[in-house]
Amino acid sequence: MEASHGYVPEQGWGDLVRRINDFSTDILLVGLGDPWQQEWVERHRDQLDVPVILTCGGLLDWTSGKNPRPPQWMVTAGLEWLWRVLIEPRRLAGRYLLGNPAFVLRVVRQRVREHRTQ
Repeated sequence: MEASHGYVPEQGWGDLVRRINDFSTDILLVGLGDPWQQEWVERHRDQLDVPVILTCGGLLDWTSGKNPRPPQWMVTAGLEWLWRVLIEPRRLAGRYLLGNPAFVLRVVRQRVREHRTQ
C-alpha cells in the first residue's frame, strides 16, 4: 500500500496523476478538505486510471482520533450530525442548520412543480 500527500503546486499535478496511475491504484482516497477535494477529483477524473475515487477529508480526522466520536446514544438516535455541529460550530453550523433545510425546501419545491405538470 502506498500513501502520498496531494498538497503539490498546480504545476506538479500532472506528475501526481502519473504516479497514481503508475501504482495501478484500485481505490483512491482524496482527503484535501471540502470543496477542494471534490474540485480536484472533477478536474482530474478523466486523467486517472482508477476505478474508484472517494473523497474523505473528514474521515481522516475521525479515524485518527483528532475529532472525538459522539456518544453511542447520539449515533443510535441519528444525531451524529448534531455532535459534529457541537464540536465544530463555526465550520458546520451554516451547513447543517441553514444549508440542509434550504436543500430540502428546494427538493420539495421541485417535486411540487413536477406534480403540478403531470
